[in-house]
Amino acid sequence: MANANGWGDGASNNNIGWGKGADNAIGWGDIQADSYAGLTDIVGVAAVDPDAQAFITAAAITDPTQQTAINTLVVDLKGYNVWTKMKAIYPFVGGTNAKHSWNLKNTTQYQIS
Repeated sequence: MANANGWGDGASNNNIGWGKGADNAIGWGDIQADSYAGLTDIVGVAAVDPDAQAFITAAAITDPTQQTAINTLVVDLKGYNVWTKMKAIYPFVGGTNAKHSWNLKNTTQYQIS
């Protein structure tokens, strides 16, 4: 049944029923990790996952496109419950061997030398 706004199949307790969210104030998508609704602050600027930020800092990634890609990768891996199954992840971003040597999963472990 559509909600009062008539968008999507959100439940009646959903303020804006885009997608399948039931208890969300805004239910875009079927899980919060599939959308950036849960990753925005009050002014709408996307927050960076702390694990992604640790990698970005350690590897000195300065390109905004690469920073966004890293953050998206981390958020998606966590959202699909893959993150906890990994010990090390080496994304080839940054363009140098030194930047490729950092472990995204934990920058204090398993750096390639």
